[in-house]
Amino acid sequence: MTTALFEAIQAASQNRSPDVLRTPLQPSVGLSNHLGCNVLLKAEHLQTTWVVQIPWSL
Repeated sequence: MTTALFEAIQAASQNRSPDVLRTPLQPSVGLSNHLGCNVLLKAEHLQTTWVVQIPWSL
């Protein structure tokens, strides 16, 4: 990841709407064991249905 991309992601995170919840990362024991590495899943299902998710792509 380039420094410019990292800084753009940080800026977008700081300027997000207060209506968009910060969703936690949850460990997946089954996937982690299967793949042999630590797998975390983003809990987007905790967002309310009216919130539109904006991808972090530029």
